[in-house]
Formats: sequence, structure tokens, C-alpha cells
Amino acid sequence: MPGDMQGSQQLVRGECKMPGGKLVAVSVTISCEPASEVSAVRMVHCQIDGDFFLESVDRQEDLVEDLDQCIVSMTFPLEAPVVEGALARVLQEHKGVELIGASARTLTLALLRALEQADVPAGAIRAYGPLSPLAQGQQAPELYRDLDQEHRHVFQKRWRALPLQIVVDRPRQPAQEVALDAALAQAVCEGREPATLRIWNWASPAVVIGRFQSLSNEVHLQTAERLGFSVVRRVSGGGAMFARPEHVITYSLYTPAQFAQGLNHLWTYRLCDWWLIESLNHLGIEAGWSGMNDIASSQGKIGGAAERRFPGRAGEPGALLHHDMLSYDIDTDTMMQVLNVSQEKMADKAVRSARSRVAPLKGQTALSRSQLLTALLAYLPTLAPKAHLARLGEQVEQAGRQLAAERFSQVQWTADIV
Repeated sequence: MPGDMQGSQQLVRGECKMPGGKLVAVSVTISCEPASEVSAVRMVHCQIDGDFFLESVDRQEDLVEDLDQCIVSMTFPLEAPVVEGALARVLQEHKGVELIGASARTLTLALLRALEQADVPAGAIRAYGPLSPLAQGQQAPELYRDLDQEHRHVFQKRWRALPLQIVVDRPRQPAQEVALDAALAQAVCEGREPATLRIWNWASPAVVIGRFQSLSNEVHLQTAERLGFSVVRRVSGGGAMFARPEHVITYSLYTPAQFAQGLNHLWTYRLCDWWLIESLNHLGIEAGWSGMNDIASSQGKIGGAAERRFPGRAGEPGALLHHDMLSYDIDTDTMMQVLNVSQEKMADKAVRSARSRVAPLKGQTALSRSQLLTALLAYLPTLAPKAHLARLGEQVEQAGRQLAAERFSQVQWTADIV
């Protein structure tokens, strides 16, 4: 598909999905006069987006901005190994930041696929070879249910020692939900609040996009607004979440960073969702982990998680924010109208469409949504005996209200990637 033309400039976009990982996309604006020489072609703007994750001890956005600038500074003709090497060096220079679910190679392939669509002189791009999807022919991730003895011991020990407050929250509008997530994570990071499990209570339908996703490429915004869905952006990476209040169970876990100390990102996800997996299995619902951050059964995906680390300063403990959305029921027709599901992403799932990926819990239990949530929380003290019910403090409530007004309800925050 040719790029969008504006005079001598063209806007093109390419995507690449890492097998078993995440999707990354590169949108570039190219300046290219008709009949110009290869050396005269320029990339004047770049925007990287996707459902990848970043783990960092400092500003995550700096890495994305530096990758954007690296691409813009490249000169034609472009050779794939040179592009990959330059992007790899940027990743290496950001020693405190880890790109999860994507790589210099998938970034390079996304860029080259974008440039394939542009009207540029012959010889401007020298690729690896045919740019077929990396994910083509991949099998769906294996369902992982049984922990090895070592990790089970670690998980049991950490959950039993966790002084966890459980907050079954009141109904909140979508911007307030994601704002409170940031406020409570920061409070735990600074040691002002203990570890907390917060059950969200949606006041209205919503789409929540990941920190590095492109609003225009992920959501059919006019359709979402017409159907009554608010669109908000959260502080963590990952993919879009489609939520009807009566169809989902959403929770956030906020813990001091030490809770996940020594575990890589894969095992951190499993640690944080261990209580959920154990609770579901106790209720007779088959559940396990699929890939890095999905909760699934043999019937399909049940839910998905996202995380972000908050570094501590000057004696602060730092914090881990982990949130999960489970599908109790789903309106796939509306979801497919509202979300723009990438075919590149679907190719890695070994399924034909997003419809066949989701296996809502309603089809796997006789319990209602509220009964299921009550049963999950009732089992939690078996694993975390220090867990107790609590209410949010006024300081956190106030911080959440302020963040919702100043950032999370603002169009600029929702539309801008960095």
C-alpha cells in the first residue's frame, strides 16, 4: 500500500511481531522530490509504537525518543545490517532500560516494511531479503501450569510474607482508574502505602491503551465514542484493553520492588499472578500462563497483564505495578468495531482472528461475575495470610483526582506516545 502523500513528503508505516513476543511499528515521514537521487532522500520524522514493554530505573520515554532520532538521522541508501547495528547501539547505551518483546531486528524489519511502501528511487533500501512476517507459521504459546519446586517455594514464601491490603474499590470513570493506578504505585514506591491489591470497579465502558501504543492505529476513535467507550492511556506498556464493567474483572497489585527481587520479567509476571492461578484452579477453572503475560486455559485466553517498575529515590523502596484484566464475558462484535487488530499480530497467535483467541470465564464456571470475584478473594488469605481488607487513604485519593484532571483525562496524554 503506498504511503500518504503530502507534496514531496510521504508518511508510511510498517509493523513486525516478534515470535512469542510483542508488536513494534515504525511510522516515518519521508522527504523525496520526484526523480531525486538516492542520496537526497531524507526521513524527517519517526514515531515508534507498539505493545512492547520497557523496564527501567529511569525515564522509559528517553529510549523511545532516542530510537526515533536514530532512525531520522540515517542516510540513504539504507542497508539492513547497518540499520540494525545502529539501533542495537542505542539499546546498549541505555543500560538502565530493557526493551521487552521487541529487538533491534524487529525494529529494523518494521522500518524496512514501512519504506517498501514509499515511492523512493531504486536502490534506496538494501534489505536482508524478502520481508515476510517473522511470525508466519509459529505455533500458539504453550500453556504453562505447573511450577517447578524451586519457584513454587519462592512464590509461597513471598506471598506468605507480604503485608497486603485489599481494596475493593468504588466505581470510577476510566481516567480516574488509570490515574489512581499511577498515584497508588507512586505511594508504594515512596513507602507511604503498603503493598496493595486493588479491585477496579468500572463506572463506564472503556478502552485502555498501552503506554507506547498509537491511539490512531489501535482504536477506531469515532466508533468508540459513538458506542460510549472512553479511551484512556495507562502508564504501563502492553496492548489495548477492552472493558465493559459487567464483562471484566480488573485488578492492580502494587508491591515494594523487593517482592520481585532477583526474578526476570517472565517470572515476575508469574509471581504476581500466582494467587490468581491458584485461586482459579481451586475453583475448578483450568488456568495457567501463556507466553509472557497472558492468563489462559486450554480453551483460549482468559486475560492479560502489564507491568511497570517505579525506581526508588534516596532510601525509598521502589515499587512494582502489575495489573490484570480477566474476561468474564465478551462482546466480540463491538470489540472488533472499536479495536483495530493488527494482522501481523494475529499471525503469531496461530488463529484466524481475535474472536477465536478469547475464552471468557463465563463459559468455564457456573458462578456469576460477582460470585467469582468474591470466591477469588476468599481464597487469597490461604496464600497470603497477612492480607486484610482496607480503604484507600485520602492522600492517595487526592493524588489520583489531581492526576486524572491534569494528565489522564487530557487529550494530549491519550494521543501522544512520548
